[in-house]
Amino acid sequence: MNDDFLTQLQEAPRREFGDTLYTALERQGADAHRLSPAGMVAIGILAVLIPFAMALTVSPAVRAAAQRVIRTIGGLPFDVTDEYPGREGPIETLKSEQLGFAQARAELPFALRLPAWAPDGYQLEDTVTITHLPDGSILATVTWHGNQNRLFLDIFSSAETLNREGGIAVGPDSVEEVLLRGRPAALVHGAWDANARAWGPGSLIGLHWTEGGQGYRLGGMAEHITAAELMGMAESMP
Repeated sequence: MNDDFLTQLQEAPRREFGDTLYTALERQGADAHRLSPAGMVAIGILAVLIPFAMALTVSPAVRAAAQRVIRTIGGLPFDVTDEYPGREGPIETLKSEQLGFAQARAELPFALRLPAWAPDGYQLEDTVTITHLPDGSILATVTWHGNQNRLFLDIFSSAETLNREGGIAVGPDSVEEVLLRGRPAALVHGAWDANARAWGPGSLIGLHWTEGGQGYRLGGMAEHITAAELMGMAESMP
């Protein structure tokens, strides 16, 4: 990645930036959560997001003209589409570093809030993955391992990384509104499959929300974690 772009970016990120970021993070997230070739799919993520929207496959004018639905849940816009939004060619993965919890808490410019509860069988891993994003914000990712699965919590230092013009690209009938501590949050079923260039509705399940100026995405493989368990984890956060 061009270092000049990282240091010179002063304005709000364009849709193309957010889309590319979402693609890179989903792909990175899918690789990190893959347990075996037979048990996981290659997914280009975003989100959650987590975060966690992707790059345009056609010109902005053509995509703007295409039929789509923008649905807003808890302040987060979702671009509901059956059109794969990733770019042709290889996906650039953003560089990241692994820090212990003590060091991460000392260096991060925001509080590292974690769930006080996790489902039986899951163990919190002892490192935090820190990624500096091109818009100047920071992504901290915490993971739990167990039950043939990895759960991930993406914490974005700026809610604007998720809450951006154009929306987070998701497949049709894949997002629903839920209440998290009495406030709306979005539950997304599925993720983009970079190999098939299509939405995989039964792959990941993720909970997206914003709070205190930060963005959050908590998720894992849908066959090993339920929406109720994700909700329980999120509601246990201080």
